[in-house]
Amino acid sequence: MAAATHYPVVGPMMQAPPKEEGENSWTQMLAEIGSKPASNIQGSVVFLGDEFCGKTSLLQRMTKNERQSFSSALEYSFLNIQSDYKDDSYAYQLGSSGAAAFGPSDYVNLPVYLLNGRTEFAPLLKFAFPKHLSKCCIVLMASLLPPENIIPSLEKWYKVIEEKIYETYDEKEIQAGMQAQYVEPLDTSMHNEHNSVELDPTLLPPEPNVLTRNCGAPVVVVLSKCDQYNEFTDDQLNRIQYHVRNFCISRGAALFYTSAKDDRNTYLLYKYLAHRVYNLSFTTPAYIVERDSVFIPSGWDSVQKLEIVKEMLSDLSLPQPTNEEIRSSTSKESTVSADEDEQTFLARLQTLLNEPVNASPKREPTITTKHSLTPQAASVAAPQDAASPIMSFFGNLMKNQSKFFL
Repeated sequence: MAAATHYPVVGPMMQAPPKEEGENSWTQMLAEIGSKPASNIQGSVVFLGDEFCGKTSLLQRMTKNERQSFSSALEYSFLNIQSDYKDDSYAYQLGSSGAAAFGPSDYVNLPVYLLNGRTEFAPLLKFAFPKHLSKCCIVLMASLLPPENIIPSLEKWYKVIEEKIYETYDEKEIQAGMQAQYVEPLDTSMHNEHNSVELDPTLLPPEPNVLTRNCGAPVVVVLSKCDQYNEFTDDQLNRIQYHVRNFCISRGAALFYTSAKDDRNTYLLYKYLAHRVYNLSFTTPAYIVERDSVFIPSGWDSVQKLEIVKEMLSDLSLPQPTNEEIRSSTSKESTVSADEDEQTFLARLQTLLNEPVNASPKREPTITTKHSLTPQAASVAAPQDAASPIMSFFGNLMKNQSKFFL
């Protein structure tokens, strides 16, 4: 019986396999790689928010990368995504995205882009958009402090991303993305390996005031720095939650309360982003019990649920910070831009430079009299009028030193 022939892969003196067999093996290998769905998946996540809202810190927590990062106009990173089919008891039906694009053994690096906190860099967003708009998840971030800036910041950045989407994608792609954004939670607890439940692909239209603003991309609102919730009362936190949830309902957005400092809800956000971009299984229901760990997925909230929160509020205005130091530091940051123009500032600076520099003022000796001192203090202050022993020592030393140089 002839021995089996083995063809080593590398080595200078190693025998190469026959040409025909080698071509077939390479062809088979390339076909297997090309057939992997993960290599053909395109998607991205875009983080938007004002400066110092915690975008970089949150992403470092999600990627487990604590290296120092430098601010740039458009920063790039990625999340390593791998599907997990261990628990399918609670899932969300996405309008037209279909089933998950890759299997349990496949993985993909999901590109993540962080736009600088200035709207002047918004034209760079076109480099972060994937081919299909429904595969681009938009993360709008705002800091819990100061609370009066939360809604204006979210409104500003949503308007920015909406304008750039309409500039980048054609109408057909935007309409396809809009149809995929309505998400309806489905209880699939009866679904298992042996008995699967067939889901109805027909979705009911959204309720009134729900998803009235649809940009065509899935939106996630992240409220950061929620470890500082102790600065507010329960009523103030309820008012913040009411306004933020009202913003999310009209745009069909999910809501996360996070803290990069305490690593709160960061892993949950990671899994939800993979769910929205690649339609992977997601098993966590909404959670609104803990006031610093709120999580509301897209499609769960409604106007009726929000009315329950509204009934508990006596005032619907956003609260002001209760900490005086936070209020003072915020006012300093907001007054960076001066009212005077450049020429006035330079003229004032020139005037200051032309002023003579005065010498440091001498300290005036303290004049005390014996009448103004107590008897004990007068007895201590009296010897200071004469030469002290230390002064006499240095005086004699200078006299002796001058004799050596004469």
